[in-house]
Amino acid sequence: MKIYLLAEGQQSRFKEFSEPKQLFNVSGESILGRITRQVEERWGIKPVLVARNVDILSAADKLGLEVYSYEKEYILEAVVSTQDTWDDFNLFLLADVIFSNKAMDLIKENVEEVKFFGRFGPTNIARKPYGEIFAFTFNSSWKQKVKNMVEYILNLPSEKTHKGRKKMWELYRALSGTPMLAHIKTELFFDVFTTLNSEDFTDDIDTEEEKIINLPIIERLIFEREDRVNER
Repeated sequence: MKIYLLAEGQQSRFKEFSEPKQLFNVSGESILGRITRQVEERWGIKPVLVARNVDILSAADKLGLEVYSYEKEYILEAVVSTQDTWDDFNLFLLADVIFSNKAMDLIKENVEEVKFFGRFGPTNIARKPYGEIFAFTFNSSWKQKVKNMVEYILNLPSEKTHKGRKKMWELYRALSGTPMLAHIKTELFFDVFTTLNSEDFTDDIDTEEEKIINLPIIERLIFEREDRVNER
């Protein structure tokens, strides 16, 4: 099995931050460091980092991560740039996501032929009104279809996708056979948020306001639900 951390895609929305989101400190470790630790604890292997930012690459070196550097614009291009290293099972985790331990456990328990993990609708904790994809996995029988669908999406006119985006949601829709401009849950989507009774804090930070408001909430929940449990 190969596990990849996708550290970048289009970063234009995040120029207000003084450092990459993946390096935000969360309860004493960077988001990148937290995900690396969670992967090692569950799978016993180090993930491969897919990135191009020099600060993220420097942090990866300190964590002892193998790095796959790319020069493309879209996150889906970053995915297929790793195709020569794909294994029988491949798991891609978005490296700016603060995963709860329970969410990471669910991902490990539900790795299948092809599956997208995330939140299909709003979140009670971060108060975001939209869904998020945090990870996806596929096995060797889906390799060619993943490559074909990424190429198909990248060649679509901007008006054919939501706000012209060519991201994980577009790949989910292409592989599940649902319309590009529709939001339809299928068996290919595993809703971590619903499974954990809408109380999971797994999320990313998209704006400075979210960093100020949501990050302390997430850190408190990590202390209450994870650190205290580990102390017992």
